Amino acid sequence: MEIIKISIDKISFRFPYSFRYGNSNSLISSIKKHGILNPPVLIKRDKKYYTVSGKRRILCAKRLKIKDIPAFTSRENEDKALFFFNLENDLTTGKPFSIVEKAEIYKKMMRFIPVLEDRKKIFSLLGI
Repeated sequence: MEIIKISIDKISFRFPYSFRYGNSNSLISSIKKHGILNPPVLIKRDKKYYTVSGKRRILCAKRLKIKDIPAFTSRENEDKALFFFNLENDLTTGKPFSIVEKAEIYKKMMRFIPVLEDRKKIFSLLGI
């Protein structure tokens, strides 16, 4: 991954590996005071950038009328690594997954982990 400075207008929010949003007031305050300390992760596909993680940070920066932000970028062929990166990122919040989030995770796991026994171990750890 590399880090770039990118216009918020060039970022699309339709990438399939995101699960949570939540309240943004404290994040807006933090960005206003310190800037974006943890750049979002983007993937470039068909000359467009899609979010992998950091949608809330991007949306908060947009609300603050920040035009350009730092972001990590990744190649299109890193889908599995990006999925697990985002899953791990969501797990660190400590909030339980909703039934919709669990279904989305389950669907992606079926694609990325072909062996049923391996999936069962991971689902058990995730509480799915």
